[in-house]
Amino acid sequence: MQPDPAELTLRAPAARTRTPPLVFGMVLFLASELMFFGGLFASYFTLRGLTTVWPPSYVHLDLVEPLVATLILTASSVTMHAATQGLRRADPAALQRWLALTFLLGAVFLGIKAHEFTVAGFGISSHAYGSLFYTMLGAHGLHLAVGMVLLAVVYARSLAGAYDGARVNGGPHAGPEAVGWYWHFVDVVWLGIFSTIWLVR
Repeated sequence: MQPDPAELTLRAPAARTRTPPLVFGMVLFLASELMFFGGLFASYFTLRGLTTVWPPSYVHLDLVEPLVATLILTASSVTMHAATQGLRRADPAALQRWLALTFLLGAVFLGIKAHEFTVAGFGISSHAYGSLFYTMLGAHGLHLAVGMVLLAVVYARSLAGAYDGARVNGGPHAGPEAVGWYWHFVDVVWLGIFSTIWLVR
């Protein structure tokens, strides 16, 4: 008995919109990373609640540099979204252009963070605040550096024609989509860190 053509038509969209396994795996990985950063935030607020003076009285953090860094990293989320849109349009040139700009913004962000480390005036072993400050920023910086490596891999594969004409929900498109999820996650984590360390204090 032949299947009803109308039934096949109804089934087709569901098959096309199924989440690729690589993207689903990335979402599960990011869920575990969320628990890791959640532990750091919990430690920070626990110590903050138990300490009379927090941060220590001689710790003076400049707001301008981290605010500029936050704007830059937020902009990188916009450029990363534009890169994935180029991927969806099967436009390799747009994908490469926006990936390169995202990588550049990430590099500038890391440069600002490295400068902040050198002028902070305290170290990771100075006190509990210093330990959490450097651990949270260091862990985030490491995740961002990994994201930049992933961006470079996607860019190199795009130059090699890996994404030319590929379907969005299958095949080689899954890798860039997963990297996009990762990059947005790192950006959101930074917004939490910035709010916690520089705004809430």
